[in-house]
Amino acid sequence: MLIELKRKALEAHKTHCKTQDRVLEWENIFDCSDNLAKFLDLDIGEESKKFINKMVDINVALNLAYDQSKEKSDELALDYALKKLGGKRGDILDYIDINGKERAIVVKDAHLISGGDVAVTGTRFLKSGRIGRFGDYVYLDTFSWKLRGSNSSNLE
Repeated sequence: MLIELKRKALEAHKTHCKTQDRVLEWENIFDCSDNLAKFLDLDIGEESKKFINKMVDINVALNLAYDQSKEKSDELALDYALKKLGGKRGDILDYIDINGKERAIVVKDAHLISGGDVAVTGTRFLKSGRIGRFGDYVYLDTFSWKLRGSNSSNLE
C-alpha cells in the first residue's frame, strides 16, 4: 500500500512538473504579448480579435491545469507522507536536523521532491511545549525522525 501511494504521488508530481514547464513556456510567449486586451478596442479585424481571445483562453486554461495538478500532487504527497509516518496533520514529528540538533515540528503539509523523497513541513514545536513562529521541513528519507507518541520511526 505504501509503495502504491508513493508511485501515485510520484506520478502526480511528474505530471505537475510537466504542467509547470508548459505554463512557464506559455508565460514567456504570453508576456511578449503583454496586455493583449487593449488591442481588442482597435480596428484589427475579427480574426485577430478571435486569435487574441483564444490566447487569453489558453492562458486561463493552463493556469487552471497548473492549479489542479499542484493540488493533486500535494494531496497525494501528503497522503503518502502521513501513511509513512503513521500519523495525521497536527501530530508532532521529532527529528534530527542536518547539524545533528534535535528538533520537532507540528505536521502540516508534505511535498514530493524530485528523486522521490518527501518533505514534511510544519511549524516548529519548541522544547517549552509551545508552537513556534517559524516553519521547518523534514525529508523523511534523509533525516532521522520519530513520530511522537508512536512506534513509527526511522531512528537507528
